[in-house]
Amino acid sequence: MLSELGPNLWESKLDRCVDYGHTFSKTIEMEEGNELMHGEAVGVDGLFSAVLSYRRGRMSYENLVKAKVGLGAQGRGEGRKEVVKMTR
Repeated sequence: MLSELGPNLWESKLDRCVDYGHTFSKTIEMEEGNELMHGEAVGVDGLFSAVLSYRRGRMSYENLVKAKVGLGAQGRGEGRKEVVKMTR
C-alpha cells in the first residue's frame, strides 16, 4: 500500500486500489445509530459500488456475484434482504 501511495503525494493519480470501498463508507459510518465497524462499512460501500456498476452496465453479473460472495464471507450482507433487493 505504501508503495502505491508514497509516489503519489499530490494525488495526481486517483485510480488507487486502496480507495475501493471509501466512497460512501464515511457517510455510512457517520450515520446516527450505525453499528458497523469501519471495515464493515467499507465492505458495504464496495458492494454498493459493485451493484451500481452492474446496474449501469459497467460490470458483469458474474463479477457482481463474486463481490456479493466476498462480502458474505466477511459475515455481512449475503443473506440480508437489503443486499439481495439491490441487485434485482
